[in-house]
Amino acid sequence: MGTFTGFVWFAILGLFRPFSSAFLTRGRTMNPARVQLRVALVVSLLSLRAGAQTVTVDWTNLHQTIDGFGGADAQLGASLSSANETLLFGTDSGQLGYSILRVGVTDGAGDPGDCSSVSMSCAGVYEADMKAVTANGGKVYASPWSPPAQYKTNDAITCTDGAGLSTGDYANYATWLANFVMSVKKYYGITIFSMSVQNEPDQCQDYDSAIWSAADLDTFVRDNLGPTFATAGLSTLIFMPEGGSYDATTGLGASCATDSACAAFVGGFNWHDYDGNLTGTDTVNATPYPSGWAAGKRFWETEASCGPGFGPNFCESGFNTDINDALDWGAIVDDRIAVEGAGAWLYWWLIDADSTDDQGLLANDGTIAKRAYMLAQYSRFVRPGYTRIDATHSAASGVSASAYRDTSAGGYAIVATNYSSSSAALTFSIINAPTLTSVVPWSTSATENLSQGATIGITGNSFMATLPAQTITTFVGATPSSKDAGTRSDAAPGRDGAGPEQDGGKEAPDAARPAGDGGGAGSAPAASSGCSCRAVEGLMSNGALCALASLTALVAIRRRRREHE
Repeated sequence: MGTFTGFVWFAILGLFRPFSSAFLTRGRTMNPARVQLRVALVVSLLSLRAGAQTVTVDWTNLHQTIDGFGGADAQLGASLSSANETLLFGTDSGQLGYSILRVGVTDGAGDPGDCSSVSMSCAGVYEADMKAVTANGGKVYASPWSPPAQYKTNDAITCTDGAGLSTGDYANYATWLANFVMSVKKYYGITIFSMSVQNEPDQCQDYDSAIWSAADLDTFVRDNLGPTFATAGLSTLIFMPEGGSYDATTGLGASCATDSACAAFVGGFNWHDYDGNLTGTDTVNATPYPSGWAAGKRFWETEASCGPGFGPNFCESGFNTDINDALDWGAIVDDRIAVEGAGAWLYWWLIDADSTDDQGLLANDGTIAKRAYMLAQYSRFVRPGYTRIDATHSAASGVSASAYRDTSAGGYAIVATNYSSSSAALTFSIINAPTLTSVVPWSTSATENLSQGATIGITGNSFMATLPAQTITTFVGATPSSKDAGTRSDAAPGRDGAGPEQDGGKEAPDAARPAGDGGGAGSAPAASSGCSCRAVEGLMSNGALCALASLTALVAIRRRRREHE
């Protein structure tokens, strides 16, 4: 017996002696709180011996509100098929649960229709997609690719020679955009949650596009769009500047974001992640909420992908479906949400226009990329209205973690990613929380696609889990009560006090593959040690320590039952 193992035995015998007396003599002197404390100490000792690192989750330390995850159907000219809508927006078995749909604002070309008045034509062609996402608790976000040709300096929907919105048509275009919001509400019964002023105002392209300067955006929002929306009584949030990169965004948004008269009409700032940069497996360039910008606004990343000649530095040619691609994007998403404080992250197309590059989460032929499942590890379980709570972000090399909870209904999720080529043993310790009982892991790896694992018991609000190499896992749980609201630790970029729009983060009743110890998936074990015998292999080959840990849980349960008799 090694020195450390001997120490563990000595400590455990000391911890358990009162348990055995209480258990065998049916005495009533054991304090349940002490039982729970000793259980937590045992689990900690086991974790230390097994080499596990600890992710500490602080239940009451609140950060930004999460609005959702998703992608676009814009510029495709029609809604997706019913089957694809179910796959993309549904939250049940085999579905991805995306919660934000980005649509194009009617411009008379790539997004057909006419918004010179409130009409069915103005409402556009994405009715079915909008109804599908909102029916599943999601949101619709709209971006204009260009003002209509008649309002452009070049009289064309495309951009040439830096063409943009004619200054004499600022008021007309503000009315056009308001008409779009009102038409979608009147004819489809859908409230557009938010609308951008312009998709990539720094890009002059041979498709629907327009150039705006920082001063143009400031003037248009402050003097035209903001007042027009206010007069019409629209709740739709105005977002800007949505530059083609983070660097472009910080320049384009600076005038409005530091002009209080303009910023008063703005509900959020947004950017595209085409200058994302990954070093190693999980070190990502910073995209913080810009210093000096109006505080308390939403902060969204609203487009990213890989295509011919553009995209982050890890992009490869072709349509990539492997786990390496998924984890590269996973590192970006993790950083933007857990480090930079974004409230939403969107890919470019939900379904690519073809199958030759990575502009879509799905290829046009129906192939689903691993990155689609990576994003679903968030979207299925971190639902609109959830709040990010504090968690140890990097407890081990090559591993990241973040945590979220529904402060109203009690659901919670911990997303942990292992980017490395070796497995990682972790202990998750949830502090300042009500008594938690179990979590269900869902994983995506080279061989799994959002697959459900066996229920893991929680003891003393701690549990152990081993993350296989190159895997992203979401641990999903619920609480008996969630009346403790917690305290926000950062005002910006998350909104303050905004009411959630959510579907409760429902847990899908998928049939699970039995895995590991701890009982069948979907059923909380009556008595669980909070550790798996598999997790302590090598400590005692006969599993004695797991048996002892299980005994502590049995004692606690027996004690609680007697107190209620």
